Amino acid sequence: MVNQEIKLSAKTRTLPTKALNEQRSNGLVPAELYGSGKPNQHLFVNKLELEKVYHQAGSSSLVDLSVDDAATFKVMVQDVQVDPLSGKLDHADLFQIEMDKEMFAHLPLVLLGESKAIKEQGGTLVTPLQEVEISCLPKDLIPHLEVDLSMLANIGDSIRVKDLKIPATIKLVTNEDEVVASAILQKFEAEAVVAPVAEAAVEGAPAEGAEAKAEGAGGAEAGKKKSEEKK
Repeated sequence: MVNQEIKLSAKTRTLPTKALNEQRSNGLVPAELYGSGKPNQHLFVNKLELEKVYHQAGSSSLVDLSVDDAATFKVMVQDVQVDPLSGKLDHADLFQIEMDKEMFAHLPLVLLGESKAIKEQGGTLVTPLQEVEISCLPKDLIPHLEVDLSMLANIGDSIRVKDLKIPATIKLVTNEDEVVASAILQKFEAEAVVAPVAEAAVEGAPAEGAEAKAEGAGGAEAGKKKSEEKK
C-alpha cells in the first residue's frame, strides 16, 4: 500500500466572519486548523476541493495543507459537517500532525477476495467490525487494512484482527481477538402459530372467552330462577 500525496489549499479568515452563508454560496467552506498546542487557525477552503480530498483521504490519511500559499502543514480531516438539505460539506476540522510523535488513527477495513463458504455452501457473511484502531508514526500511516475473505473456507470460519496483515511499524490498539468477519449458516424454521381458542379446543379445556360466556349465561339463569321464586 503506497500512500498517495493529497493536497488541500486554504485561505485565512478573520472572526467574526461576515456573510458566512454568502461565502458558502460562493463555493467556500469554513474550516478550523488545530493541534500541536498552537492556537486555532480559522480558514476557508474550496468546497469542491474539500469534497475531493475527503473522498480520497477520509479520516485516515495525511493531507498536505497549504495556507495562504505559504505555510504547509500535515493534517488529517478530523471531522466534517454536512448540510442536511443539500448533503454537501459545509464545515471541516483539520488536525495538525506532528511528524515525530506517535499518533492514533482508525483504519477502515476493506473486504477483498471471495469466500468459498459464502459462494458454495450457502453461508452468510457477517462483518461486526468496520475499522480498527492503531498507533504509529505519521510516516508509517496507511489508508486502510485489507481483509482476505478467501480465509472463510467453511461455515463457522472466522477472521480475527490478529489474522490481518499489519505492517510491523503499526501497533494494534483494538483487541486482536476481535472478530472481523465470519461465515455463518442462517436457519429459518417455520413455527406453527396456534390461536388460544384452537389450543384450548385441542386440550379439551374451555377457552377464556368461552368460560366468561358460560359464566355470564349461568348468572343470568340463576337470576331468572330467583325472580320466579319471589313471584
